[in-house]
Amino acid sequence: DILSYLRLVANPDDDISLLRVVNTPRRGIGKKSLEAVVQTARQRESSLFSAMSALVSPAGDQGPGRGARQDKAHGVLEEFVALIEEYRRRFLGAGKLSATLSALIEEIGYWDHLVQENPRGAVARRKLANVEGLIDSLAAYQEDPDTVDPGLYDYLNRISLLTRDDRDELDGQQKVNLMTIHAAKGLEFDTVFVAGLEEGLVPH
Repeated sequence: DILSYLRLVANPDDDISLLRVVNTPRRGIGKKSLEAVVQTARQRESSLFSAMSALVSPAGDQGPGRGARQDKAHGVLEEFVALIEEYRRRFLGAGKLSATLSALIEEIGYWDHLVQENPRGAVARRKLANVEGLIDSLAAYQEDPDTVDPGLYDYLNRISLLTRDDRDELDGQQKVNLMTIHAAKGLEFDTVFVAGLEEGLVPH
């Protein structure tokens, strides 16, 4: 979940990460609201986050004709867009990445979310430890004198490579990874197959 937040902050057009975190923790973005976002994204041929931004902008406001339920849904979407934009500004600016991540986790109430979703204390504590480990990893990465580019993009690229290498070491078996073209960039795969590489589809 937290890595998806970081990926979305680094690249707001990452629809997969957005769908994972848009209601994690629960913030009241319902099925109809998401359907409206998807429909807008299709009409605009844009990412889901761009569609959300368009829906909550003054130009996308439907005005006084909306009911209280629509106003509430609009407000929740607006808060989510503002959250991602604010932390994008913070993460891509100067400052400690780990401190910014801690602030994000606190603001979204992720600790409480883990406890509520995992009533068995041992499971919640293990997941809390995983998140704390991620914060420590981010701090160590930024403070490492050998780190050439102590920024969020490079960190995410590095852990993507490490995660892939760890999986390879665990089983040593050949496998196929299915991912977007964007996600494949910079990962140094020996072989990449691009499906649907036809005029009108790529480039898009």
